[in-house]
Amino acid sequence: MTDHTTNAVADELAIRSLTAEYTDAINRGHVADAIATYAPDATFTMMDRPTVVGRDGIAAVLQSTVERYELIVQLVHSGIVRLDGDRATARWQITEYQFRPDGGRRLVIGVYSDEHVRTPDGWRFAARAFTASYLGDPSLADGLLH
Repeated sequence: MTDHTTNAVADELAIRSLTAEYTDAINRGHVADAIATYAPDATFTMMDRPTVVGRDGIAAVLQSTVERYELIVQLVHSGIVRLDGDRATARWQITEYQFRPDGGRRLVIGVYSDEHVRTPDGWRFAARAFTASYLGDPSLADGLLH
């Protein structure tokens, strides 16, 4: 394997690991660990909500989301990573089960579209945008979002 190929494989693996770290943090309800996956000036967009900029803003959005649920189980499925030097893009299909304290449950199906940047601390999210294709009853009775 050439050095270029070895570096590309290592970079892609690092980005995949970063995504897994984020998901693991959300599943544990540990916002501080999730925030550590973002670059300081990163942006985050969740569905049709306004984009937030910076770790503090992202932390506030994630904390308010995590607090609403007794349990979140986010599952990351297939992912595509495209490297471009010290930057990269990725797209991840996800399924998320949300359990509210009142017993209510919700299923979310969607995609994260990510931009990554290599920092002195390794790869980080420069931008994350989540778009849902389904948001509703776990029975899938609520229909697709368009």
